[in-house]
Amino acid sequence: MEIKSYKKIRSNLYELSFKSGEKYKIYDDIILKYELLIEKELTKKKLDRILEDNALLEAYYRAVKYINTKMRTELEIKKFLERYDFSKEQTSYAVSKLRSEGYIDEEKYVRAFINDSLNLTLNGPKKIREALKKLGVAESLIDENIKSLDDELWFPRIRKIVEKKAKVNKAGEKLFKSKVYSDLIVLGYYNEDIKEFLEDYHIETGEVFVSEADKVYIKLSSKYEGIELELKFKSKMFSKGFDMDVINEYLDTKK
Repeated sequence: MEIKSYKKIRSNLYELSFKSGEKYKIYDDIILKYELLIEKELTKKKLDRILEDNALLEAYYRAVKYINTKMRTELEIKKFLERYDFSKEQTSYAVSKLRSEGYIDEEKYVRAFINDSLNLTLNGPKKIREALKKLGVAESLIDENIKSLDDELWFPRIRKIVEKKAKVNKAGEKLFKSKVYSDLIVLGYYNEDIKEFLEDYHIETGEVFVSEADKVYIKLSSKYEGIELELKFKSKMFSKGFDMDVINEYLDTKK
């Protein structure tokens, strides 16, 4: 097979045209490696070897383009290349080359990921850990970096979440704390930290109670009266997390 011409497609990629009419896009590294500027005549066996090496570089350059937007883990890169049907050999070559050139640095990735999570989300340590685990990062590396953080870091974050929710609260303290506890668990905070914080936290619900009680009483009084109204009212307000003593005091003002 005789090479007829070269056509530059971009900085490092050329289109090789053969006299047989076949055309292949070949990277300049491969052209230099196989001295294709000198050797114009190729056997089918040598061309196959060239195309195999070229495919390895194609996987590498595709991965480089992928990580140019942001840092990636090895697992992310492998999954990305799988979507383009690169073989295991081609993917392994790309990953190995990227790692040797410093493009894959999971320790640096973990530090950056944790920093972004702290600055851009309300996520706690357990949720951050789980997210990194799904990205294929070694658990030992994750734990090492999370444990290096000051334990006192998590309390201000818990406080911020609780106080934000307190501003729009419409429930009694018990129900409020129960809901906040569940939310903080979902966000990945440690159970013992949540309990310790909420144990000493008090939310003022006086105005909230009056506002909710008035709405509930007006609504129920249009359907019920007497002892049935009282029972319905108590049940509704208790389910909102308000203390029965406060509920009874309110009903006394209605008698």
